[in-house]
Amino acid sequence: MFIKCADYIFDSAATSVQIQDDVAKNGSGKLITITGMIKAASSELLNNEVQTITKNLYSQPVTLYYPTSLSWLEADLKSFVYTPDINGKSCAFEIKLRQVNDGSKQGLVHQEFNDCANGSRVVINYSGTKECGAKIEITPSNGIANLVIKTSHNKRSRFLGALNAGSILSLDYENAGVLLDKINAWPAFRGDLPTLRPGDNEFTLEFDGNSIVKFVIDYEITHW
Repeated sequence: MFIKCADYIFDSAATSVQIQDDVAKNGSGKLITITGMIKAASSELLNNEVQTITKNLYSQPVTLYYPTSLSWLEADLKSFVYTPDINGKSCAFEIKLRQVNDGSKQGLVHQEFNDCANGSRVVINYSGTKECGAKIEITPSNGIANLVIKTSHNKRSRFLGALNAGSILSLDYENAGVLLDKINAWPAFRGDLPTLRPGDNEFTLEFDGNSIVKFVIDYEITHW
């Protein structure tokens, strides 16, 4: 379990999140308060941590992944306050955000499936009423080749190249991108970029090599 705000991952054991109606906005949005403690081995490392959080918070808008709702919340930053301890190696903080998702977009959903073997099937239940594009990332524990992802809607994605252990293959429908370790890999790709239809969507993974893979999918729930 973790709390991820923009690209920064908080220690959930030392962090709490409160989400409540924004009374000032007549209940049309949510106020999100994140409080907790950051610890580091030195005051210099603590300062680096704070600077990293600040950099992520001031990217607009902020995205927050909170595992209780298993979804991304999009929000504007209201305030960020932190108070270093006297020893300089820890500080308490409070972050206030306001959710800005509208009624047609219920946030981004982030799901991870570890230990997928050759032939594994991943089922995603999509609650939206409109087909949406998705982003899939595949990370093998050992080298694999000839990756094929088949869907229950008769679509197929095939990557002809090799994936080394720990490499990340990204298939991104919305940005029309195929990246291998953040480098363009379109020439080795064949088939369809991933989408989700309302209801259950099944993805079957096939590849050459003795490995398990991590399957990560991000998508946005949308309605007509």
